[in-house]
Amino acid sequence: MDKQEHNKKESYPKSYWQVMNRLFGIIAAALLAAYFLPDVPPKVREHAYSYLVTVIQIWTFIVALPWLIGKLWSNRELIKVRLLRNRSPKLSSQDRMLSVSVSGATASMSGERSAIMGKGGLPAAALIEPLTALPINPNPHPRSALTMNTAGAAISTALQLAEFAVEEDVTVLNVEAGPVLQIVSFQLPPKVQLSKLASKKDDIANHLGPQLGFDVTAAKDFKSAASFVIPHDIQDRAFVYMRDIAQEFLGFSSKAVLPVIFGKDIRGNPILYDLAKMPHLLVCGATGSGKSVFVNTLLTSLTSVRTPDEVKLLLIDPKQVEFGIYKGLPHLLTAPVTDMRKAIKAFGNVITEMERRYELFASTGTRNLSSYNLKHPQDKLPSIVVVIDEYADLMLVAGDVVEDAVQRITQMARAAGIHLILGTQRPSVNVVTGTIKANLPSRVTFKLPSPKDYMTVLDRGAPKLLGFGDGVCMVQGGDLQRFQSATISITDGEDTGFIERLIKHWKGMGSVKSASAQEWTIEDDELSSSQLKYAVAEEEEVPWEVPDDDGQVKLKVPSNARSSSSEGDPYDQALEIVYREGGFSVSTIQRELRVGFSTAASWAEKMMEAGIIGPFDQEKKWRPLLQKNERTEEELLDQLRKYICETKSTRTSELREQLSIRKEKVSELMQQLVQEGMLDSPTSTRAGYTIAWTEDQIQEYLSSIGDD
Repeated sequence: MDKQEHNKKESYPKSYWQVMNRLFGIIAAALLAAYFLPDVPPKVREHAYSYLVTVIQIWTFIVALPWLIGKLWSNRELIKVRLLRNRSPKLSSQDRMLSVSVSGATASMSGERSAIMGKGGLPAAALIEPLTALPINPNPHPRSALTMNTAGAAISTALQLAEFAVEEDVTVLNVEAGPVLQIVSFQLPPKVQLSKLASKKDDIANHLGPQLGFDVTAAKDFKSAASFVIPHDIQDRAFVYMRDIAQEFLGFSSKAVLPVIFGKDIRGNPILYDLAKMPHLLVCGATGSGKSVFVNTLLTSLTSVRTPDEVKLLLIDPKQVEFGIYKGLPHLLTAPVTDMRKAIKAFGNVITEMERRYELFASTGTRNLSSYNLKHPQDKLPSIVVVIDEYADLMLVAGDVVEDAVQRITQMARAAGIHLILGTQRPSVNVVTGTIKANLPSRVTFKLPSPKDYMTVLDRGAPKLLGFGDGVCMVQGGDLQRFQSATISITDGEDTGFIERLIKHWKGMGSVKSASAQEWTIEDDELSSSQLKYAVAEEEEVPWEVPDDDGQVKLKVPSNARSSSSEGDPYDQALEIVYREGGFSVSTIQRELRVGFSTAASWAEKMMEAGIIGPFDQEKKWRPLLQKNERTEEELLDQLRKYICETKSTRTSELREQLSIRKEKVSELMQQLVQEGMLDSPTSTRAGYTIAWTEDQIQEYLSSIGDD
């Protein structure tokens, strides 16, 4: 019964045009029957013919013409696109399918984004060394792509299968084929909203074919339209080589401070950025996602167009395999750092250099690196780029030290010309903390294991990425942009061959001119910076922001009373703080003892080797105390009794400072003295402990310990 009712409903007319066509069809059929049937009187046949002409005229004016006008109006965007294509120079079918307009893409950018992103469509010019050594792409274009006709039929079928009320084929407005993905823009069918398409994205992808990598977005250049991002078949996908973008990159590098290549967007347009305007970058991606290839593209593109006098690199490689190929590159401040202890000291070196530069800017009346170099053209300082391949490994080894160093660099180092690129495979909240993200607004992510990881990195969802260089970037907290990462080559040996040619090219250019750009020497036992033009003085004390009693933040200037000269060995003071607090925190040591980062980091390593403190605790954000203070609990109780009897004071703050123990430990000891009968418990929350002993008992106790 339900099936019969369904078939009956399907037979009903669905629109005004169908009603009128059926009505006029019935009338025309009757008139034609009257005209052609035999034995019809001639007068009836004559009237039937005249009525038929009149019916056709009426149908033309009230049905056909309005329908045609409506169709033209609904397809006005498509007609406009086709007219523009007909006016443009004729291209081959393959070129028409694959042609992209870089200038059109850059024209749509505005504000900070247009200042950061490079412009393509530059006049062709011969490549210069060392870019001439870049391998040639054997497959720069996809082998096949959807056409407007095939796309329309495929999308209509997929929407109908996904239970959208689509009466006829959708109107395809444009098809743009990139190297890995293609964008099909189409007019939204009646009563179909973009939000509904997005909510059924998985169902649509299932009916179209490629589920992984499919996405639904608003059409970029059309109103009331949507775009489907559809991956090419694996065998049809193109490669993105650095050489494909080299022409545009050369033009962009003449205007940028630290130009780098990202790759191509989903339309095939080059994506070029200035690292100096980012100013730091977080790169995340699981194994096989293309993260390491992308980082190598950043390094090789930057060092291809910038001399060792203009930019220096500090490469930290916990996996010991990613950056070894760059050994010998004149841009390096030191050989790639693979030892985690040296990595921590290298961070201290970076911070010391940052502070030195700020002192230099202050003494010369300049505000940042660019103004200093402009004012002192004969004495320029290079930019410094610090690259960490696996940040999560560093956090596991020395989370407190590393996080404090990264926070300080990202907050302060931009004006000093120091920039940070953090890479990680595991973007958990313990690794990519809120503090790190707050200072890294520019982020790139490749394929990650779960949607939660994308939320951790981007603070929003992301499309299902394909892997192998398919990524999403967010620059300066802006909109997400999907792209295909560029590579030197996919052929084994060609990528390393180019890096070797790059090293050989710069070594053949002669020695480094800038004295401030010489190599750093990171020793095992100390952190030093050798052959810098300006000697690095002892770390000066600086004001610290600390909360006052009311919780308000104020500047606390170091006092001479707490200086190392008046209180003995600073390391012993640090030990007292560790015993008192129950753990080691770099920020606490720096704040209380007024020491620099590298000093606090070296103390942490020394205490680790001595077994005093343990590994970094991600939850508590410090290194817990392992070795208890040599004083036993009975010795602490004796010291506590003596101090109370001598001073008649039971204030917890005084006892804590006198015994150098934590507040909780003081309370525990005081409770034991209450049980002994020496003290009375507080009578209220505001009242403190009171002495229960009489004066005679106090004197008797002092005499007994004096005799001992």
